[in-house]
Amino acid sequence: MPRPPSHPLSEADCERLDQMLARVHNEHAMRNLEEIDGFFAALICGPYPVPFSDFMPEIWGAEPSDEVPCEVPFAGREEVQDFLSLLLQHWNSMVPMFNDGEVFLPFLVEDENGVAHGNDWARGFMRGMGFNEESWQALFDDKEQGALLIPIFILAYENHPEPALRPYREPIDAKRREDLLVHLAACVTRIHRYFASDRGLDVGFVAGKTQPAERKTGRNEPCPCGSGRKHKHCCGKSAPH
Repeated sequence: MPRPPSHPLSEADCERLDQMLARVHNEHAMRNLEEIDGFFAALICGPYPVPFSDFMPEIWGAEPSDEVPCEVPFAGREEVQDFLSLLLQHWNSMVPMFNDGEVFLPFLVEDENGVAHGNDWARGFMRGMGFNEESWQALFDDKEQGALLIPIFILAYENHPEPALRPYREPIDAKRREDLLVHLAACVTRIHRYFASDRGLDVGFVAGKTQPAERKTGRNEPCPCGSGRKHKHCCGKSAPH
């Protein structure tokens, strides 16, 4: 596949990509470009680059070995290539926003009232942290910088099906949500800087090799935490839809 361009997706491109995603009949698939944006942000910010062949299946909710979204009713090979090209173009448009040293602006979808909630974005970011989980532990354990993850956790768990895991008992009001989204953008920028020495290189899409990522636990495999449950029913459901 030729190297995808690095300019942002057009509005028509975004709509076309969302239409393709809507045809993926898999409960684990990412629901929209907002979630993918959060997912990509975590991979770009993270300690080590992850090969696109490893993370692409996560988008359509497949296991890492499933390199082609066979469950999606594409019209043909050209549409498959179009789907992958749009994803990689969005990835390449995000990388310069981090590397230019400016505050990263997440792609957020507004509801019918023009309000951006950020929940899908935060869930996507947490899914991205699922790659190289052990390498992210340094940030979790950092008493000062670990707080950078708080806005992401709050938005990811805001509507958790288990009320005890929700960050607030009352709904998040407009002012607090606006503050959370502002802090989220600033915190993600700082997370990118936090892992800069670990990465040591830009992570734009290239056809060559990248540093191998740690193997991602399959959803149907035993959870590595030792609970005896399947990963998808244990730690793998840490950021549910």
